[in-house]
Amino acid sequence: MSKTITIDCDPKEMRIAVGTSGLTGVSVEQVLSAPLDMAPNEDYLESPKTLAALQLLLKKGNIRSGNAIVCVARSNVELRSVHVPTVDKNEMPDMVRFAAQRQFANVGDSWPIDFVTLGPTPDGMTEVLAASVNPARIDRLEKILEDNGLKFSQLVLRPMVASTVALLKRAELANQVTLFVDLLQQEADMAIVDGKHVVFMRTIRFDSEQDEASRNKTISSEIKRTLLSAASQFSNLSVTQVVVWGSLAAREELCRTLSENLSLPVSSLDPFELADVSAKAKSESAMESGKYAAAIGALFAPGYHEHLIDFRHPRKREEKKVPILTYSLAGTAATLVVGFCAYSYFASHADLDRQIADLNNAIKQDETSVKLATQKEAEWKKIETFLAGNYSWLDELEYLSEKSLPADKAMFGSATFATDAKGTNASISSKFIFQENDDAPEMQTALRDSGHEINATGIAKNPDRSGKYPWSSDLTIRLAARKVEDPRKSKFVPVPEVDPPSDTPAESTATDEVPKQAPANAPPPPIEEKKPEPAPAPETAPINNSTNNPTQPTNPQASNTVEGNS
Repeated sequence: MSKTITIDCDPKEMRIAVGTSGLTGVSVEQVLSAPLDMAPNEDYLESPKTLAALQLLLKKGNIRSGNAIVCVARSNVELRSVHVPTVDKNEMPDMVRFAAQRQFANVGDSWPIDFVTLGPTPDGMTEVLAASVNPARIDRLEKILEDNGLKFSQLVLRPMVASTVALLKRAELANQVTLFVDLLQQEADMAIVDGKHVVFMRTIRFDSEQDEASRNKTISSEIKRTLLSAASQFSNLSVTQVVVWGSLAAREELCRTLSENLSLPVSSLDPFELADVSAKAKSESAMESGKYAAAIGALFAPGYHEHLIDFRHPRKREEKKVPILTYSLAGTAATLVVGFCAYSYFASHADLDRQIADLNNAIKQDETSVKLATQKEAEWKKIETFLAGNYSWLDELEYLSEKSLPADKAMFGSATFATDAKGTNASISSKFIFQENDDAPEMQTALRDSGHEINATGIAKNPDRSGKYPWSSDLTIRLAARKVEDPRKSKFVPVPEVDPPSDTPAESTATDEVPKQAPANAPPPPIEEKKPEPAPAPETAPINNSTNNPTQPTNPQASNTVEGNS
């Protein structure tokens, strides 16, 4: 596990922290400090005294290698709040650079510009906090660190790194607007956090020779000035508390003074509480843990890059690289697939032609069988329709036998029984022969009732039976339509016992039904047969199913014969 060395300095002191990052968090192994004696106008980032102090601390801590994170003060960079149009995240770096070059005082094309997004503005723009630093300073810091065996990994803002880590580690601070105060030897960093981001930063200087009471009064006045400056820039920003970096014992007097002068809650926060600090590091701090706030916070910087400004790795547009290798492999694979499919198609084409020819031959051989089967199926459907009708043909034959004239007067020829396609209507077609002309209407009247509609053609001479039965007529009996009931839904009704028919003709022919009136065009019944009712009940006659003309029915369909005059 590689070590991380964080370096923080001001004109009067240099501080470093050595730690490691693991699954359990950040562990602080050492904290070291060394004094600096800078002139008032001397740049400590360019001074050889800074290099000497760094080498002293690395030697004292026995540090020969590691990743170095350097903290830079607010006074060493140019920082501004910039409003830019709301664009895609990948286009934001170019938009911020374009706006910074117009608003910053000293920014060149090669200067690194990094930013953090604060959020949308009421006018639909996006507010960002952008900062830039001279690239010459970055090059000098990199050379100094490489000469001492360190790898320059990040360059972060000192006021931002400490307060951002505190915000992420202390959930209770995320719901308030907090002013953090980092008190150093000759400087004090002030950062205002709105619960998510650092929105305002300021660094003040004071006389290190002042007594504690005068210094605390100066800091109180500068905090008031900072609050007024932030309120003028952010109209909806209202600080609710002040947090001073350091232990309570070391910052108790400052917290009391600020609380009296600011009328705000003031508390202290020990930076050692944010990480796992070794006993050696605590002893080395000499009860001055507050000045190591930036150094310890920088140990968390690799995991919180999204919330920090890092000049070593500023945000840039991500160029979308064309995956040439991926496209080449995909094209090759597609070519192979297409080639294999083409080969498979043409290879199987001949076999498919042979299969088609065999199937065509089989179809031709089966055409005769199919035609015959179709014909048989049609005939069978006719038979099924006939059988599906709810008619008792034996009862109809009995009806014809009972109602017809005696055999010495008339006789039936061949009969045809037929039903329609739905099996709900049926008819009986037959030719009957008789002796006298009056027998024809008498036969029709005898057979006609509510369930039988009688249609007959005209009377003609009988070419076959001209001796005994000289006359003939075609008769069609249409049976009343019947509804086919579902036997599963019908209720069981017991059939009553019926006494066997008596030999008395009156009992066997008695009926309560009123016979159906004869048609208007039918001739009147013979005068000698006067009955009190319109249609007399036929007398009992022997069943006459003469088969003198035993011809089989040839037409299974119902015959729509028009009723003719008898």
